[in-house]
Amino acid sequence: MSDTQIEVLKALEDIALSRKDIFAAIGMNGDSRSFKRHIEPLLADGFIEMTVPDKPNSRLQKYRLTDSGKAFIGDNGK
Repeated sequence: MSDTQIEVLKALEDIALSRKDIFAAIGMNGDSRSFKRHIEPLLADGFIEMTVPDKPNSRLQKYRLTDSGKAFIGDNGK
């Protein structure tokens, strides 16, 4: 897992954030390439989940940690 992906998990530790807010929290540009590189693998691996899973492109979409994501952060220090 990349350092950026770990930063994403830490940003989501206490709150669900939109895609834009995640990238603002880690200080990156939230273009689609960054999303595919950093967010999609976390979704695929089950570390984060969508708050509106049946509408992935919803303007209300946010992302939150799963139990696996919380365990990963706990195991790897804060």
